[in-house]
Amino acid sequence: MLENATEITATPTREDAIADLATVLQEVATNGSTRKFARSTGAIKWEPVRDSVSRVCQTEYAKDLSKKILFAHPEPVLLEGDAGGGKSVIMRIVAHKAVGCDNGFNALQCPNHLTCNGFLSMEMRDLTADMVPVPAPGGGVSLEAVLGLISRMVEAGGSFGFEEMNRAPNEIHSRLFHLMDFQFRGWDLPEIRRHDFPVHQSFWLWATCNPVGGPYATNRLDKAVQGRFIQTHRLKVEDLLCDEEAVLDGILGGDTELVQRIMHFVSDLRNNEATRIDTRRVCMLATLIKRGMDVMDAVSSCVATSLDSEQETAVITAGAAHFTNK
Repeated sequence: MLENATEITATPTREDAIADLATVLQEVATNGSTRKFARSTGAIKWEPVRDSVSRVCQTEYAKDLSKKILFAHPEPVLLEGDAGGGKSVIMRIVAHKAVGCDNGFNALQCPNHLTCNGFLSMEMRDLTADMVPVPAPGGGVSLEAVLGLISRMVEAGGSFGFEEMNRAPNEIHSRLFHLMDFQFRGWDLPEIRRHDFPVHQSFWLWATCNPVGGPYATNRLDKAVQGRFIQTHRLKVEDLLCDEEAVLDGILGGDTELVQRIMHFVSDLRNNEATRIDTRRVCMLATLIKRGMDVMDAVSSCVATSLDSEQETAVITAGAAHFTNK
């Protein structure tokens, strides 16, 4: 979702992961053919073009949204939308522009089983701070204060992304209240007896979440949490952030015919809400094809089975219409 991939040179982020989709992981036998499509089997078999480079491009909607989000810095901002649409990617890109890469950048995904005492396999103090025993110069052991992940970003003026925020219980959110306060930010670290820990003026906390209810195991955000975001953007399913055609062109090495077939296939699926697939799934499909998998096998295992079982036949039928011999 970048206009120029050279803009981001920091720690690998999700846009880097999308770019990595273009990496050729295995050689596919070409059987001496120079054609991009082998039609002898009744299905398209793609022969990859060597040394392709994937491009990550923003749609015009995403570019406009990025500009609006930048106005939020350094106050918290929330991006809500369906899974797989590129929320995390766009927030990482905007965060890099706002705070730069040298000050640090981290994000944490939050599963439903989080409790007050644990983030993933970490204790809360791994994110905040802890007193760690260290050997004393004269012998014995002394305690030394060590800052956790969030605290290091708070001190350095980096960015911390709280992904899938509404999957975590409200007890976790309440720990962030002071850090999210409008114009009076502070960071309390009782673990090391530091209260009102100074917050760097460039520190930025942002969050993403999926809609409440429906197919998502999410919770409604507490009003006290929601009210601390200076901006909340709720994305609609039709608001594509990623220029999918440009990304597919990068993944598939400029194979225009195949890119167009995939885009038409995806468009047909999106005409029916029950068979709609997200941008991430589109990239996954192209990646399997890039690795030499038969197109219809990729459609079946990657797309059809990602939807409700009653939609599998419809997806495979649509795939056959677009990808088998005419």
